[in-house]
Amino acid sequence: PQGVHRIGFQDKNGDWRCSYAGCRSLAVFERACDLRKHHSTHNKAFFCPRPECASSGVGFAYPKDYRRHLRSHKPSIPCLYALCGRLFSRTDNMSHFSKMHVRKRNTLFARPCRNRGKSRVHLQSFESYPQATSQTFHPNQTAGGDLQSQSLELASSSLSDTL
Repeated sequence: PQGVHRIGFQDKNGDWRCSYAGCRSLAVFERACDLRKHHSTHNKAFFCPRPECASSGVGFAYPKDYRRHLRSHKPSIPCLYALCGRLFSRTDNMSHFSKMHVRKRNTLFARPCRNRGKSRVHLQSFESYPQATSQTFHPNQTAGGDLQSQSLELASSSLSDTL
């Protein structure tokens, strides 16, 4: 393979190894194209323009990784639960939805969710999705006691009213 000898060498088994100065990788590559891909990680040409970002000095080797990172600064994908209000930069980061709003298929549930300084209880059934109810509690409206247990008590009574 032409040009690959500038970035690596073949050992006695015919495998390729990186010869980049300072490379700490012990990886062995069977194909020269895999060595080329590895070598591109040493030449990070894409940097986050935000100085406060932890990734600004590290850089990205691939444009797709750089674009994905930039989206993290401006999340625009809303939580699937319409009343939640959280935004995400990637759909696969929306594990919040399954952890906070979904328990088991075809079951109603109430789970407190901290959002925008309020405690919110979500009730949902997959059978009636996307219809859902939400009760918002403001701390100054509670009559004392634990806000979470009050929320769950109210949610439980709402559940029994709907069943």
